[in-house]
Amino acid sequence: MNLENFLKLGREAAVNYDLKNQFRHQLYAGEFEELTSLDEWSIYKAKSNKLKIDCDVSKLSVDVAHKLYNKNLNLQSTVHKQSGNHYKFELVTKKHGVIRIDTMNSMWTVLKQVIQMNHRGKMGKLNQSYFDMCESLEININKGLAGQVDKLVGKYDEIIDHKQLLNLLNEFAQITHSIGNLLLYPATEHSINFNINRGIKKEIQDYFDLTLVAIKEWYLERDKENPLQKVLNENKAWFGMFGKGLAGWRNYVELNYLEEFTEGSDYEPILFWEDHSFENPSIEKHLQTYLNKSELEARLIQFLTFVNHAIRKRGERIYNVLIS
Repeated sequence: MNLENFLKLGREAAVNYDLKNQFRHQLYAGEFEELTSLDEWSIYKAKSNKLKIDCDVSKLSVDVAHKLYNKNLNLQSTVHKQSGNHYKFELVTKKHGVIRIDTMNSMWTVLKQVIQMNHRGKMGKLNQSYFDMCESLEININKGLAGQVDKLVGKYDEIIDHKQLLNLLNEFAQITHSIGNLLLYPATEHSINFNINRGIKKEIQDYFDLTLVAIKEWYLERDKENPLQKVLNENKAWFGMFGKGLAGWRNYVELNYLEEFTEGSDYEPILFWEDHSFENPSIEKHLQTYLNKSELEARLIQFLTFVNHAIRKRGERIYNVLIS
C-alpha cells in the first residue's frame, strides 16, 4: 500500500491499520486457519528476520515519517532503500545522516511475561510446567522462545486463561505496528543505536515510559547520570535539535506527537504503573519481590489498557497532520 491509498482509508481505518498487512502474502501464505492478531504477530516475529521484513521501516512507514517530519521539523530528508534489502527503507538527511523508525512500545516485552505467568514459583523461578509446555509444543528452550513463538499460533486461548488480558493483547498485537506506535531514532554508525540501547539497559527494559523519563532528565540536567545518558550524549546532534532545558523537552514531546504519553504543562511522562522506575523496572516484580498471579494480571491490564488507548490517540493526531 502506498501513502496516498493509506490516507484514503480514513482516520479510523488508518489509525488501526496493521503495517504487517503489507506483507501478508510473504508471512501468512499457507495459513488456512483463521488467525487472530496475536497469531499474526507471532508469525511475523518468528519469520521476519529470515524474510528480511521489518514493517517499522517498510516503504509506507518511512513515507509516513518523511511527510510528517519534513512538515514539522524541516528535516529535508529523502527516502532511500536500505543497502541490500528490498523491503527496508530509511530517511537520509544532510544534517543528521540516517534516521530510522522503530516501535515505541514492545509487544514481546509484555507477551513473554504473560506466557510465563502461569509457570512461576514464589521466587519467580520457572517451574517444570513451563518446560513441559515447551516440550509439548516442540519448542527448543535452548534456542529461546522469541524465534519460535509461531508455535503458539492457535494456542493462545489455552495458554492465557484470562479473557480480558487475552483481548487486550490481541488489540495491542494489531496496533503495535501502527502509525501511533512509531518514532524516529538516529541510526548512528559510531556506537550502538539509541533504540537498541534502551532495549538492553536493565534499568529501562524496553519500556517507553522509562525511556521518556531518561530523555526528560537529559534535557533538564545533561550532566546528571541516567541509564541513557551516554547514548543521548552520543546522539546530541539529534536530541539537541529540539533545544535545551524544559523548552527543549517540550519541543521534543510536541514535535514527536508524544502528548498522549505525558501529562501536565511540563509533559511529565506517564508511568505505566504506580512504582515504575529505574530502580524498579520489571513488570513482574515490586523491587525484588515477584508479584502473585492476580497482582501481575492487574498490572498487565493497567499497562495494556493505557498503551492501547495512547497509541490510538497518538495515531489520530498523526493522521490529522498527514492529511492537513
